Amino acid sequence: MRERPIIFSSAMVRGILEGRKTITRRVIKPQPSDNQRVDFIDCETWAFFDADNPVPQYMTSRHYGIPGDRLWVREAWATPVDDPGTKKTGLVSFPATEALLTGHWKIMPSIFMPRWASRITLEIINVRVERLQEITDRDCIAEGILDVQNPYYAFQSLWDSINGKKYPWESNPWVFVISFKKLDKS
Repeated sequence: MRERPIIFSSAMVRGILEGRKTITRRVIKPQPSDNQRVDFIDCETWAFFDADNPVPQYMTSRHYGIPGDRLWVREAWATPVDDPGTKKTGLVSFPATEALLTGHWKIMPSIFMPRWASRITLEIINVRVERLQEITDRDCIAEGILDVQNPYYAFQSLWDSINGKKYPWESNPWVFVISFKKLDKS
């Protein structure tokens, strides 16, 4: 079992904590070409085949993990100004779900969250590869979407707000679909 960090926005952190979000999609980099087909090799490897080239290009989910591995969530966090991101006081606040405590606080971006400050650990249940637009309404809701009347369109809007500059919905990128469960603190 390995542990790796994964970044989530405040809205998605709330979805995880409320038990609504149990799936995340992450863009495969580099993207296979449009004329490639995908074949599952094992729990962490996929092969992309060109129609005119019998030599496959292999893609692995090792960056995120395989079933049984753990992901610790990086989110925006805050520490007292006189204790910027150290363990001196142990005081950490999470703007996604908490009002900042009294006093002077410095909000830190999720990318700079160290492991000791993380409050959420996830266990990977399954990893699969698919095109983004293959998402089902059921998966949209498992992505944390609240709009149960139009989850597909709500997810499309969410996707573009997060990934639209590099990987817009219309480009239909290949993605890792990572199913997880939130672990209780022990």
